[in-house]
Amino acid sequence: MELNKRIDAAARMGRSNRPKKRKKGDEDELDAAADAEVVKIKLAMELAALEDQESNKKGQPAVAKLKILQDVVDVLQKQSLMQSIIDHNLLENVRIWLEPLSDKSLPGLTIQRNLFEALGKMFIDANALKESGLGRIMLFYTKKNKRVTPAIKNQATNLVQTWSRPILKRSASYRDRTLVTADVDPASGKKPIKLSQILAQGRIEDAGRVRRNAVRIPQRAMPAFEIVPKSNVGTSGTNSQQTLIEAERRRAQEARLRQVQRKVALNKQRMSRM
Repeated sequence: MELNKRIDAAARMGRSNRPKKRKKGDEDELDAAADAEVVKIKLAMELAALEDQESNKKGQPAVAKLKILQDVVDVLQKQSLMQSIIDHNLLENVRIWLEPLSDKSLPGLTIQRNLFEALGKMFIDANALKESGLGRIMLFYTKKNKRVTPAIKNQATNLVQTWSRPILKRSASYRDRTLVTADVDPASGKKPIKLSQILAQGRIEDAGRVRRNAVRIPQRAMPAFEIVPKSNVGTSGTNSQQTLIEAERRRAQEARLRQVQRKVALNKQRMSRM
């Protein structure tokens, strides 16, 4: 009873601390109810995680998460709560539930399966992934690890691929994959330029931006180019047409590089004015 009172009280406080949206009465009441439901399950998840950590340290079964697992899944699957889930960063609690316990053991398979299935039915954008840390823990489950079952590893891999495709605007078909080719001279010692190196500073500066309470459309992340050495097998002499194509491709890459550099410079100017 005491625990329920604490959760209910915190849920009411969670709504009062947020700026109220200028909506009509009925819509505002629906928002308040959604926020209260999400905050309540968020606090319950936090308490369950702490209880399981304590039980694990004492060598006792960690069952607190299992007791409220179905309630958590029900909340995650409600589309009407998605905005509140993002606003209150409930996905961070999902990440905490999936992390190893103090003895490095993983949460039960039932918890892993149910949460992975629930996540697979949700639309999660790049900002929500970054703020919650879900991407990092999901990558952990994709790596070779005796503690991770093959089925769970496959689920995690599918989630990572699903989250990556809209961000990078990549097709699910392998046939659509394209690789940039370029002449590579091993003797020169020069390494191919990667856009990720140029954007690194911009990402650091963007980390301090103010978080907007809205579900956002995923923005394209600029990946590092994959440079594939051009094959010379089966060729003789210099093909002038191929040389022109390669030169045009390099010019396009350089133009794109300059465009990104200008974008980073503009971001620096905006940040300096804030």
